[in-house]
Amino acid sequence: MYIMRGKPYLTSKLIISALFVFFTVGNLLRIEFEVSLQHNDGWWYLNRAWLHSHGIFDEVSFYTLAYPLLVGAVNWLTSDLVSAALVANALSQLLLLIGIYILGRRLVNHSVGLLSVFLFALSPGNLFHARFFNADLLFVAVSVWIVALAIQLAEQPSKPLACITAVLLAVMPFIRTEGAVYSLVILAAFVAMRLHGRTWRSIIGYALVMTPIVGLMWLGYFIWFLSGADAVSGVNDALPLAYQFEEQRWLFQLRRTLELLDWQLNRSDWIALLAGFLALRARIPSRLVLLLPILLLIFAYITFVSPMPHSRYAFQLTPYLVVILGALLATMMQRFPLSIITGVALVSCVHSAFTTLQKLPMPLAYRDDSRVIEFRQVADELAHWRQVNGYENATIYTTCTDLMIFAQYDLRLPYTTLLFSSRRFAPPEQVLPQIAERDSLLLVCPSFIGDLYSHPFNTEWTRLYRYWSGVERDNPELADMARYPLEEVGRVREYIIYRVKPKMQSAQ
Repeated sequence: MYIMRGKPYLTSKLIISALFVFFTVGNLLRIEFEVSLQHNDGWWYLNRAWLHSHGIFDEVSFYTLAYPLLVGAVNWLTSDLVSAALVANALSQLLLLIGIYILGRRLVNHSVGLLSVFLFALSPGNLFHARFFNADLLFVAVSVWIVALAIQLAEQPSKPLACITAVLLAVMPFIRTEGAVYSLVILAAFVAMRLHGRTWRSIIGYALVMTPIVGLMWLGYFIWFLSGADAVSGVNDALPLAYQFEEQRWLFQLRRTLELLDWQLNRSDWIALLAGFLALRARIPSRLVLLLPILLLIFAYITFVSPMPHSRYAFQLTPYLVVILGALLATMMQRFPLSIITGVALVSCVHSAFTTLQKLPMPLAYRDDSRVIEFRQVADELAHWRQVNGYENATIYTTCTDLMIFAQYDLRLPYTTLLFSSRRFAPPEQVLPQIAERDSLLLVCPSFIGDLYSHPFNTEWTRLYRYWSGVERDNPELADMARYPLEEVGRVREYIIYRVKPKMQSAQ
């Protein structure tokens, strides 16, 4: 792979640009309404984006702050939250592709960097998860840059490089809280600097450059975090309700992580990885060992620390796996008959990506979805109702998650302090008095919609909807739950807008 030997950087730019255009046009713009918007928390992040960009922060704003701020900033230009999220994901993907190239080049060579970018851009994990509107793609991109810069810092330290690395590390918890774990990567870089012959005085000097940047931002974040997050509770109780398993929990989580990891790459990629390790052995680039602690750290987090192993967490492993795979394929390419394995793996990668994209809708086809059109219209009509009836500055609480995708005003969900709780919403007995005290409004949907109906800790809201709709009007337990009387103040189609009155006294 020594094409255009004299102009490697021009070749790199052209290939990365081509893969970026492929990703944007061939994959990202072909989002599906259900996958990217209705489910996988797309509505949650789009709602956060509008609120945060207008200076509105609530009980859970400390969690995954950076991605909503990025989408909100782009939304000032697009005035369309979905388009803003598309731009944010495209920028995150470009940042990630460049980071993978730099990591592969730094660990092995230019060819491995390009091959790694190619494998990642067409991997099943990337083609699937990069169309989610959440913080994961940005998180993975920044984490890969931290690892790449930490390796360079260990080998060629400089004060400007230390500052850049410190800034990226400082923002990591604001993208996802577990980003603080990547401080271990920097500590490992300091150890490597010592092994490369740097004096302790020199290492302490670099640490003193980085510590104020990281320390001040982390101090502010974790003070905010500790004041907002609830106690660790609910996760263990919800797990058996959400997933049925009979074996020990740790064994179930380990098995599930392995299953999710298997799906991030093509089956031919895993075969090539195994064949490469068995066939090359001593010829494997030794510097790939530097990625093993990163893989083990992320694997341990996914399996034993996260509330539940999830595919989007396993996606964090993919960039490092493709660098290892790229190094093995590049080495096998130079040895016949091992080069046949490389050829088969690359052809299989292209074929798998082509098959995946064939199943997706045309670019921007989501705009013509009848549900998208309906929810846009309802959101616009609700905005008009607010303005005409003098409620333009009123906060509206609702569980109508689909409206969150398109509403560009103060529309909120009845959140609990989300991070360490398995319930999506705070219970009605907590939310309804807050709505009454704040003189806010409650918007009731025609039905309990979104991907929350089957959630084990949302049952109170589901049943309360049945009481409000008249299906279980005679249920005394629900009647007691609904002791905050509702005064109807307006309707938008089948959506009813209520003012929550002070609590009625229960009958003796």
